[in-house]
Amino acid sequence: MGYQISANVSTFLNWRVAYLKPNSTFTILAVSAICLFFLIYGPFFVDPGPTMALSLNPFRLEDPDFEYFTSSFLLYFLGYVAGLDSRVEYIIFYTGAVLLAGFSLIFYVLNRWSSMEDRATALALIGLSPIFLVLISWIGKSDPAVVFFTVLLTLSPNPAVIWLWAALLLCAHQEQGLAIIVIHWLARETNGIRLASLVAGVMVGLITGYLYKATLGLESSGRADMLGDIFWLVVASNLAQPASTLMLDLTWFWGAIALAAISGLMRWRLWAALAIAIGVGAFTADTTRVTVLLSLPVLLAVTELLIDRHGRRLAPVLPIIVIAAFVQAQKLGFGDGAPRVRDINWVHVWKYTTNEPVQR
Repeated sequence: MGYQISANVSTFLNWRVAYLKPNSTFTILAVSAICLFFLIYGPFFVDPGPTMALSLNPFRLEDPDFEYFTSSFLLYFLGYVAGLDSRVEYIIFYTGAVLLAGFSLIFYVLNRWSSMEDRATALALIGLSPIFLVLISWIGKSDPAVVFFTVLLTLSPNPAVIWLWAALLLCAHQEQGLAIIVIHWLARETNGIRLASLVAGVMVGLITGYLYKATLGLESSGRADMLGDIFWLVVASNLAQPASTLMLDLTWFWGAIALAAISGLMRWRLWAALAIAIGVGAFTADTTRVTVLLSLPVLLAVTELLIDRHGRRLAPVLPIIVIAAFVQAQKLGFGDGAPRVRDINWVHVWKYTTNEPVQR
């Protein structure tokens, strides 16, 4: 699967990078669209207590109930290095991480396509998925780092650095990172020296995670125990209601997948990668969040295929695609065993800031 690069390029570690002009019309419109989405849906900070505690000192786990947080330790260490010691700094740091992840998707589009028309259509297609809603609805989680390093892994053609992105991806989140590596391998048909570099990165990431848990005196992350405790609630929420689960896994991006399938672009490897992402997501409490993060390599691959095949024909319906991208929802958690759907976060931010009970 080739990459079309714009004329203005610079080279860094043999990686072609499209030149990002500050006054680029597309960049201004893309950043404005992401900021508008943020303003419409609003942020939500998840588990600020344990997240702030680990950012202050990642080598001390104060609450055993949050052992599973140790699977995603990269942002805690970055926060520790940055010297976070107040709620304001915490908000700035983790909101900045979300913005960086969003801008990395713009960066991906700028590198992959050269024309304004293709770039706009590609970003709108990616926005058909709930990826941006997930990023702003789970601030404090590892999601920004997962998105950022998945994008770098997708863009980099150099096996000499692929291992590094893979290792950092696993440091961002051990379980999700490992699943994304497998899905990336399927979606990109990675082989040869690139595959060897991926495997090397996985080993480095897993060893780093093991050593980190060893310093805390943990044999595992505790995630399996946590999922075991809520297994039947997950079954009731997701598997017993498969239609809503599937629909909200990728929301409008199902239309893009349908078009790719009708056009004969969905190879078996893409279907297999998508099935893994949906299957793993179905057994988690944060269904939409997990599924869309694991599906990111598939979303990017399908977007590339559609633009390369139908780019100019999709341009006339671009306004409709953009409008659809701004209408999002996600399936998450449960209360009293009942599945819940959420879209706009502002009402929950209000409850949180006024100390009213907030049910996540």
